[in-house]
Amino acid sequence: MENKDKQAIVIGATGLTGFELTKLLLQDETFNKVIVLTRRKTGLIDDKLFEHIVDFDNPE
Repeated sequence: MENKDKQAIVIGATGLTGFELTKLLLQDETFNKVIVLTRRKTGLIDDKLFEHIVDFDNPE
């Protein structure tokens, strides 16, 4: 039996690699939450997706 309580954190989810990784994680039933730290919205919509917009040049 697989553990479906896993969470993933992606930093830089709007770049080519991070965006594709985020889409794969959202499709993977193993993960129940995907947290992304990004400069702008990804444009993805999913109940598992939690976006945090961060100014990496001026982090607080």
